[in-house]
Amino acid sequence: QTELIPRVAPGQAAPASPAGNDGERAAAPPLGQTLYSTLANAGGGPPDPTMVWGVDETLMGMVKSNALIQVNEKLREKLGECESVIKALQVDLERAKKTNERAVNQVHNLTIERDHLLMERETVVTKAVASEAAAESAQAQMRELAAQHDSNRATLETQLRETRSKLSVAYDKNDELAKENRALSAENREKAKQVSRLETHLI
Repeated sequence: QTELIPRVAPGQAAPASPAGNDGERAAAPPLGQTLYSTLANAGGGPPDPTMVWGVDETLMGMVKSNALIQVNEKLREKLGECESVIKALQVDLERAKKTNERAVNQVHNLTIERDHLLMERETVVTKAVASEAAAESAQAQMRELAAQHDSNRATLETQLRETRSKLSVAYDKNDELAKENRALSAENREKAKQVSRLETHLI
């Protein structure tokens, strides 16, 4: 009596087969078991297991090839999507590069403007320092002139006081001389009168 191997649906595990006189029958793959069972029912006797197991490998290869083809198609679709994404990213990258170039140019221009402003500031600071030095020099000269003026004024005031003192002394002497002159003039008039009287007596 021949034992039939039950049919296995795709995606289900094959049930364990009872071991016969040879252990090779229980170790047949699922597709081989299905084909083996079909041939056994049709012919009334079990076929040669080696003839069935080779078909199982071919079918598995076809299934794998079909699966690989489907996976390949999916990968092609994914590759196309990736290419589209890469193109979009390249466009974004070009835009980013242009934006970056504009930003770099703006930074360069701002750097030049900053350097120019720094140079102008240094020039202004230099002029301010020079002006401050000139102002300090002018103030020093004014202080020297003021000191010299004070010294000259003090000297002139001293000379003026001395001159006034001398004039006062001279005025006093002039008064004395004037008194002496008046006295001498009176004495001369008296003498002149005496001479006149003497001349009158002599005549």
